[in-house]
Amino acid sequence: MNFGMKLQLLRKEKGMSQEVLAEKLNVSRQAVSKWETGEGYPEVEKLILMSSLLNVSLDYLMKDTNETNLQNQEKYFCSHQEIMEYIKYKKSFALKVALAVAIIILSVIIPIQLDGSSLSTFQMLIMIAIAVGILIIAGLSSEKYKKLEKEEINMSYEDLRTLQEQYIKFQSRFRIIIVFAVCLIIVSVAIVTLLSDKSGFIEKIGITQLLLCGAISVFLFIIIGIENSMYQFLIQNHEYIIKKEEEDSSLFALTMPLAAMIYLMLGFIFEYWHPGWIIFPLTAIITMILEKYK
Repeated sequence: MNFGMKLQLLRKEKGMSQEVLAEKLNVSRQAVSKWETGEGYPEVEKLILMSSLLNVSLDYLMKDTNETNLQNQEKYFCSHQEIMEYIKYKKSFALKVALAVAIIILSVIIPIQLDGSSLSTFQMLIMIAIAVGILIIAGLSSEKYKKLEKEEINMSYEDLRTLQEQYIKFQSRFRIIIVFAVCLIIVSVAIVTLLSDKSGFIEKIGITQLLLCGAISVFLFIIIGIENSMYQFLIQNHEYIIKKEEEDSSLFALTMPLAAMIYLMLGFIFEYWHPGWIIFPLTAIITMILEKYK
């Protein structure tokens, strides 16, 4: 890699345009352009200032490097704007998926409260159809970034440092939300167990609150899980790519809707509304374990 190639790569990594670098070096944009295309070469004093601005040694700037060092150039460079757009998309995607799965879980409340009438079944299926529609929309919106998430990327030092600081703050929030969601499920299961030997109406209330708490917990699990994967892709890019090859999606997005369908089958076919509800906390706990060690 020659001087011009290095200058262009380092400039992009710093998020600088040719105009910005030219201004810092007190030269014209055309001069920077000529340096990058190999049509010219800067003076020594400009090289010294350039090495300081780009945080590299003069030796690195002036000597051609072998193809091993060319690997960094082959990585896709993510500009600040692209990073912000990706973060916005990922948070929107997480919200859609979490909402859809929560709706599927909550839809089970309707036949429970209305004793499985035809109208309640119809209403439940409408809610599931809405949830499936949301999942389809979320899937379509992800097409733009599927290719990006399979690539190793580069970014400016400033962007990387900012993301690392955000990720450290996120980790504290991540732990709090996970603990809260797990405790919410445990408490809701305890309430159902306490009310299981009461009248049918009281038992329905217990099961309803379990499904409601389960929907809230799963919603939080998905939101926080996808946001965590977003930071891992941006900050721990190489490790994330390797992990992505083994598992391409959040397991919660698959296991919880499956648990809801199994619960419905147990209820409508075998009348096992109770103790069929136990499938939800069990699925949540098992999925958390799988997500932890996948």
